Amino acid sequence: MLIRKAEQGNLSQVVAVHKETFIATYPGVTPEVTYEAVLDHVSGEWSNRAEGYYKSGLTAGKFSMHVASVAGLVVGFCMSNENFCSGLCIVPEYQGRKIGKALMFN
Repeated sequence: MLIRKAEQGNLSQVVAVHKETFIATYPGVTPEVTYEAVLDHVSGEWSNRAEGYYKSGLTAGKFSMHVASVAGLVVGFCMSNENFCSGLCIVPEYQGRKIGKALMFN
């Protein structure tokens, strides 16, 4: 596993991690949050909007982002602003391997 700063070229993989984690996490949080509702939320233009948000935020220095990769594939990321973590996502099959902890302390 490699932890490093995110680059513009990683952002499509970061969006894929965010989407996969969102789909795995949110269905059933409340009765209204169904699997179908979550899929509907992350469909269509969601990926383009998310990638644009990450790109503009990194470019403007609004937050920093580190990614965890295994064999060149991004499996997790952490966004932070100073000492505040504003986003931490690890794909389900890599959860429980202390990747989140490694990202948080980078």
